[in-house]
Amino acid sequence: NHSRQGYGEASMITNGNAYWLGMLGTTTITVENNQAAGDISIPLKPGWNMLGCPFNFTPDWSRVTVKKDGVIKGLTDAVAAGWIINMLYRYVDGGYQASDEMEAWYGYWFASLTDCELIIPKAASANKTTLQAAPLETVNNESWQVDLSVSAGGYQDTANGTPRLGVNPASSIGLDGSDRLELPEPQGNFVTLRFVHPDEVIGKAAVPFNQFDWDIKPPDESIVWDFEVKSNLSGENVAITWDRECLPHGYYLMLIDKDTQTSMVMDEGNGYTYVCGSNNGLPVRHFTVKATKAAPVQMQVDRIDNFSQLKIWPNPATKQAMNFIGFDGKATIRIFNLSGELVKTMSDVDRSNATWELTNNDSQPVASGLYLFVIDNAGNRRCGKLAVIR
Repeated sequence: NHSRQGYGEASMITNGNAYWLGMLGTTTITVENNQAAGDISIPLKPGWNMLGCPFNFTPDWSRVTVKKDGVIKGLTDAVAAGWIINMLYRYVDGGYQASDEMEAWYGYWFASLTDCELIIPKAASANKTTLQAAPLETVNNESWQVDLSVSAGGYQDTANGTPRLGVNPASSIGLDGSDRLELPEPQGNFVTLRFVHPDEVIGKAAVPFNQFDWDIKPPDESIVWDFEVKSNLSGENVAITWDRECLPHGYYLMLIDKDTQTSMVMDEGNGYTYVCGSNNGLPVRHFTVKATKAAPVQMQVDRIDNFSQLKIWPNPATKQAMNFIGFDGKATIRIFNLSGELVKTMSDVDRSNATWELTNNDSQPVASGLYLFVIDNAGNRRCGKLAVIR
């Protein structure tokens, strides 16, 4: 079974709880017909609780209540009171799936913010409905979302559809209604992507809800998401993928592999792949996505170039300046270091004056190393790498 300390061997089976059972083969389990006489009360502890249906039928989840200090509230009121987070997840085919009811013989996760009791009524549900992940919102500069799918060895992280980052003016930095919590790791093989909030505190005490599956933040000039990818599939390729069509045009998004100091502008491709470490290697890979807000691009009256003929020379550059040629019209060029920090902005340039003097925005010489560039205009964008050798 599961506690705040993690998984441990269960000394007994309790009605209303759920358990992982390891089997060496197929067998039949016989359960005595000892039906509950009435509603079942399940004690909840702060954090994730493993629950099982206490009946041999599907109870009516809309009639479930929560009891704390002698006060009973419905699920909606219990959420408003800060007692629970009303999200129920079931383990299906190697991953988690959101659900709005509890079927017999299945195990579920349910999140509580305090010590309380979940009261399951002895009343059957009339309908069966499985919740679906919310669709991505229409992309604009102030409200957008990007899904980060992760897979390895045939396994995926699909608890809420897929892990998701995004921006919304109604969201906060910490946990709110637009976020989804990361569930505990399942038993057996798995891969998971989780956004980390090490300082997250709910109420007056820190509870173990500092890992998010969806992490939606308010808009800003620069926004950072830190996340981890964990898998026990040693030697398998781990793929993090996204849809470039869903990337916001008003921001530059950079993916940074903090363990290898590898960076890429996310417009550059649809994914990033690495090999899962062995038991002696890194069990967790650490990443950052950094979004930098782009200045509005001025309307152009001449032809809008798609940068298909763009050339940069010399690259790598030594003591000489670096020239961007082979494009028509006006463009904006931004240069970032591998930590995602903006180094230089060259606005409203054309091929006659698109020259980087190997300095930053304070006119100081930049250090030797690799840099990333983004060149865009009113309709197109191209990304790539630059090298400076002193």
